[in-house]
Amino acid sequence: MISPLSQDLDRLTSRMLRKRLFVDVLKAKSLPEQMGPYLADHLEYMTELARKGVLFASGPLVGSDGAPTGDGLSIFNTSTASEAREFAERDPFYERGLRDIEINEWMLMEGAMTVTLNFAERTLDVK
Repeated sequence: MISPLSQDLDRLTSRMLRKRLFVDVLKAKSLPEQMGPYLADHLEYMTELARKGVLFASGPLVGSDGAPTGDGLSIFNTSTASEAREFAERDPFYERGLRDIEINEWMLMEGAMTVTLNFAERTLDVK
């Protein structure tokens, strides 16, 4: 016999995305100022991963003052955690010993995003 709670959960989750992604929690091993000389290399690498469809989202974590802490978060669209780790380990910050990485599997279930592309004004807005 299926419980009413189980039926409710099945009903609530049946249409959810269930997209398997891998989250890389990046912990700074150095001060943000020490990372500065390698920031351009890091951004070029991450931008290339995004172009290839490997990187779903990425960015720095910031303190209460809005300044980067040196920590970050990246979400990889790969088949396995080991594949995500391989990409994370090629990040110039990691290669230079400036960050540690921790890969976690994440199941994207709910949320929303609105994208507006205005052809006449050549603008893109993401909310």
